[in-house]
Order: sequence, then C-alpha cells, then structure tokens
Amino acid sequence: MKNKLTFSLAFALPLSLVISLVLIGCCVLFYALYPTTLFEFILWKIIALSSQPWLMFSSFLVVYWLTSWGILLVRKHPSK
Repeated sequence: MKNKLTFSLAFALPLSLVISLVLIGCCVLFYALYPTTLFEFILWKIIALSSQPWLMFSSFLVVYWLTSWGILLVRKHPSK
C-alpha cells in the first residue's frame, strides 16, 4: 500500500506541475491570439498577483495541489 502511494505521488506531483504550467501558458497564448474580456480580466489578475509574490506563489500552490489530487483520484478510480 505504501509503495503504491509513493509511486502515485512520485508520478502525480511532477505531472501536476507540468499541467499547471501548460494551463497557464495556454491561457496566455489564447489571450495573445484572441483577446477577450474574460482573458483580459484573468491576465490583469495575474499581473496584480505578480506584484505580490507571496500571493502568486500561494495561488500557484493551490492550483498545483488541486491538480495533483485530481490526478491521484483519476488513477485510483479508472473508468472502465
């Protein structure tokens, strides 16, 4: 049981980091190609967060944590 959990965490945490970075990159790229009000709002929020590094870091950790737990749940309960 412990080996399975260790393997799952070793797999899920780096994968969730990659997914988080890809999602942020896709939002920025989509805004660059198709500027809309929603993405402008998101971009201004990211800029506002970047002026406060501790808030940006904690927001990134929340996204990272949620993504890693989502991956663990999907791996634990595969659809058949």
